[in-house]
This record gives sequence, structure tokens and C-alpha cells, in this order.
Amino acid sequence: MKINIFYSGIAAISLLVSSCYKDKGNYDLHPINVISASSVLGDTITVQQFDTLKVSTILTQTAKVSESTLQYRWSAFLTPNGGTNYELGNEKDLKISVGLHPGNYILLYTVTDPNTQVSYYKEFQLYVNSKLSEGWLVLERKPDGTNDIAIVTPESNIIHDLYRTANTDLLPKNTKSVRVLNANLVQQIFAYGEKDAVQVDYASFSKINGLHDWFYQSQLPGYIQAHAYTKYAYGAFMVLADEFYVDINIPTFVTKYGAPIRGNWKISPFLFPKQFMGQCFVYDTKNQRFLSHENGFLNGFSNPDGAAFDMNNVGKELIYGGQSISGFYNCVMKDNSGRGRYVYRINTAGTIAAAEKYDVSDAINIADAQFFASSGLYLQIYYTVSNRIYLLDIPARKSRLVYTFSEEAQITAFKLKQAFGAFVLYPDNNRSICVATNENGEGKLYTFSITNTGDFYNQTYEHVYSGFNAIIDIDYKNRK
Repeated sequence: MKINIFYSGIAAISLLVSSCYKDKGNYDLHPINVISASSVLGDTITVQQFDTLKVSTILTQTAKVSESTLQYRWSAFLTPNGGTNYELGNEKDLKISVGLHPGNYILLYTVTDPNTQVSYYKEFQLYVNSKLSEGWLVLERKPDGTNDIAIVTPESNIIHDLYRTANTDLLPKNTKSVRVLNANLVQQIFAYGEKDAVQVDYASFSKINGLHDWFYQSQLPGYIQAHAYTKYAYGAFMVLADEFYVDINIPTFVTKYGAPIRGNWKISPFLFPKQFMGQCFVYDTKNQRFLSHENGFLNGFSNPDGAAFDMNNVGKELIYGGQSISGFYNCVMKDNSGRGRYVYRINTAGTIAAAEKYDVSDAINIADAQFFASSGLYLQIYYTVSNRIYLLDIPARKSRLVYTFSEEAQITAFKLKQAFGAFVLYPDNNRSICVATNENGEGKLYTFSITNTGDFYNQTYEHVYSGFNAIIDIDYKNRK
């Protein structure tokens, strides 16, 4: 009991002493230094990728704090979707070589007063453009037999050897085509060779991966004949050696395909993707019929009243298929005698797939056509014969000559500037056509602007670009 009283007394004395203790801590108050920032460049900054970006700032403060003692941070992130925050610098003014991918960014400038640890922020709109962001991609074959890709920009600049400049190796042997595909907001660029293929970065053209990275199986039956996505990019399709491969997901940079959908068929390289969910029409060249892909299966069609033809028994050879108005595709067929030509219009968005059929055998020289391009504005198809371009009016079953090149010109590639994808739009969609020629050993590229009748403005080309090697293929790279 005495012990308890003793400890209680000590506790009481301790409380008394502590209550008399004077707190001598440092509680000096500092006024808030309100900081604002601006730049002579304004709030919107545009810069080319790999160029030097300089942003000089002007600071105003409510307290006189030396700018050398303030703490600075520059960072950037994509807008509107955000994502990675890129650290750019920690000096008052920014001076960097822009390594960001082309795109729209928020450039965030943070200034912190170390006395108060209060930070102030300034946002700039930063647009990173690239000389490689948009234009016609041109696949060239060089005199030594190797291939590379050039680009013709909207400003009429020509940049050659994009692949070998960005990589230590060359494009696959006998690369035969270049293709731009869009998976929602993601742009993917492919080059397909004889036994291999590559995917390259859309901004730098550095190699991302190759053909064998796209499949689970190690042994592949042949080269890529076709590659396509649905309009909303929820489903990817490939044709290799007449076999049909499907991945029913949103394509990524590492999309992998499993085994093909096998059956009593051989699949044409012309694919007819629908809106989404891995849906696609294909053509079976073995049995000369259309098939529909859904949920991992290829099935035939019903034959409803009002169908223009039997989708299950076409009985003709498909020689071209291209996008038309809305969910329609135009299919150019030839009969098994080899001379008759027909346009079969299929509707991937309606209840009757076999929409229309036209005998166009009387169209000028159509039996000798080498390249086709289906309009997405009108019921028309452009086609080439030797050095001439014709325009087919499908319902009228007639064609007319719209342009003739010089006698020595041979057309080697032919492509309509045509967007396919819910998030890709061109101001001149379906209004520009590009033609590659070989003229006395020199590759040339011509672009034509299209009028409301489908003819070419002033009956001639708008631009011509020369100095190419042999041009194998072309495709349009939308702005990215």
C-alpha cells in the first residue's frame, strides 16, 4: 500500500512539472508565396518529334523568393486518356529533344516553394507531330533485290528507307505488301514477306515483333495472304495458305492466333469484316461460296426470299472484294470460262446478305483489269488496264476511261484513300486515289482528287512524285 502511494505521488509531481514546461519549438509562420507561370510561347505548343523543345517561363510571386531556390518539375501525359507520366526535366526552363510519340499531351509545369512546400501548377497543351505521322507509305524494291518503305507526307516531303534507318536488319525477303490497320485508337503497321513478316512502331518504324510472335504454333503453313480487323476492332482475321485464323479480342501489339478454323474450304485473300464481335464474311474458293464467321465457326447462309443470288452456291471465281457504301462490299467475279465479269454486292449489316448482282461483261476491257478500287461514296469501281484507269458505273453496267498515262508507264500499285475503322476519318475519305507506275525503270507516284461524279478533277492528277525504285505496294497511314 505504501508503494502504491509512493508511485502515485511521483506521477502527480510529473504532471505538475509537465504542465509548467514551456514549448520552445520553432513555429515561425511564413506568408504563402503565390506563384504563377507563363511562357512567351503561349499555352499551346506544337513541336515535331525529335526536334528540340524550348519553353522559357516567366514567374510572378507575391513574395520575393529567389528563383534559384524554387523547385521545378516538367512532366507530360497523353490527353484525353492519360496513362504514363513522362518526366522531362527539373530546371526552371525546359530544353529537351522530344522523344515522345506523336500525339496530344498535357505539359505540366510544377513550381514548389521549399519554405512552405506548397506547389503551383501550369498546364500547356502540347502537340507532338511527326514527319512520319501521316502520308502514303510506299514499298520499294531496290536494285539489289532488298525492300524498304518510304513515306510521302501531306507536305509533299519524301523520306526513304524508313525501316533500315530504324533497325539493324532489312525487311523480310521479298516483302510484297505494307498494311496499316487501326485497332480503335491504336495504329499498327505491318510488312508481309515471302516467309516472314514484321510489325513496326507507327512513329519510329523500329521493329516490334515478327510473324512467329503472332501465332502459338511454331510451324506455319505459308505467307500471309490477308489481314483485317472488324470496324470496331473487336476481332482480328488472317489468311495463311488458304486457311482462316481468328482472334476474337481487341487486337494488341502482341495479338496471338491459335489453330485455323479447318473444314472443306479454301479461303480467299479478300475478307469482308463486319462491325464487331469477330464477325466476318469470307469466300471459299474451293466450293465457290460465301461463308460467315461467328463465335469461332464458319457457317453457310440461309437463302431468303429477295436474295439476288445464292450465297452458298455462287459458282464463280472471286477476283476482287472491296468496301462500298455502309455495310456493303463490292465483289468482282469472273465466270469459269474466264471472260464474263460480274459485280456481286453483299450486305454484311442486313437480313439479306446477297443484295445485288450485275453482269458487267461489256465494261471496257474489264476482263483484262489488273487492279480494282471500290468507292465508298458511289456505286462505282475503278480499275486499271495497262496504263489506263477506267471507272465502272455498277448499276449502268458500263465504264468510261478517266485517265491515260504515257505509253511507257505501267501501273504497279493502285489504292483509294479509304478509312476503315470507327475511329479513323479522313477529310478527303474516298476522295483521293493513288497510283504507282514504273516509267523507264523509275517508280512514280500520282495522286488524283475525285469529283462528285467519280471523275478526276480537271481530268488529270493533282500531284506526281518521282525518284522511287520499283514500287511494289502502297497504303495510306492516317495521322497518328
